Amino acid sequence: LTGLPKLRRAECTFGRQSKLLSALGAVPSSSRLKLTHLTFRQPPKSPQIENIVSIVPHVTSATVIYHVFEAGYSKAIDEGLQALQIFKELKDLRLEISTINMLYVIQLGPRLEVIRDKVTRVELVEVEFLHPACLDTLSTLPCLTHLTISNPSIIGDSMFLELPELPTATFPSLEQLDYSGPISEQLLTMFTQHSPCLRSF
Repeated sequence: LTGLPKLRRAECTFGRQSKLLSALGAVPSSSRLKLTHLTFRQPPKSPQIENIVSIVPHVTSATVIYHVFEAGYSKAIDEGLQALQIFKELKDLRLEISTINMLYVIQLGPRLEVIRDKVTRVELVEVEFLHPACLDTLSTLPCLTHLTISNPSIIGDSMFLELPELPTATFPSLEQLDYSGPISEQLLTMFTQHSPCLRSF
């Protein structure tokens, strides 16, 4: 890696497991790679990010793939997502999340405030309990331009003892929405009523 000065992207996969962090962790700490993009095939842990940030200081884009069925839920995963803020030049963060309970996203939202201005694309696959209240955090991301939702299970207001107050202005930068599967009138209204930049739905 240190002998490839023009290398900008790198992936290291063994089976379904990413070994990129392990590979970067083996690079001498005094080295500086010119990688500009990283793909995490599992949510990174905070210590892993801290170990490599000085080695790859020029990362401007990253993709995080989070299969909840495989990785589960944990405080370590939440902290790992927060730790992405350490990449000071990161401006294009893409999240690919599958089979997550969207009610959990309500709790996760406040913890992701530190990276909210870095998230540009989100893909939600076969998520559970989709409701506008669960999209509160995503709907206010200032740089989110692309949102994909595939085959969700949706819920109504009856699932909530008390509905949280929803933002009046949603998806300020959303340009493209790809949605497939069941949809409620509430969701449709949320996606279209206050999305000034939406060009493709």
